[in-house]
Amino acid sequence: MAATPPYVVRWHHGVMDDANPVLTWRALVAASALTRFANPKDGSDCYPGSARCAKLMRVSEDTIERGWDELREAGWLETRSRGEGRATLKILRRNNRATSKAASTTR
Repeated sequence: MAATPPYVVRWHHGVMDDANPVLTWRALVAASALTRFANPKDGSDCYPGSARCAKLMRVSEDTIERGWDELREAGWLETRSRGEGRATLKILRRNNRATSKAASTTR
């Protein structure tokens, strides 16, 4: 039996496979960056700023921030402010609508 891939890999595949028109290339780039920083087991403990992600992905900070907006709107990302001067927590969320749709098309 094959091992189950880490949560962040399954999350990234879910984002990439989601046909939601809200998700543009910006969301896919931003999602790829977040997978480098999140806890692989559950998608938590993810604190990178837009500057760090933009540098990693070789895009502008605006591209990353707009991608995060798209991921939030589609239900893939939750953000929590931790106060002034502290990085915002990003939580990679399962989008049950998208994951159930993908499962039904593979049956």
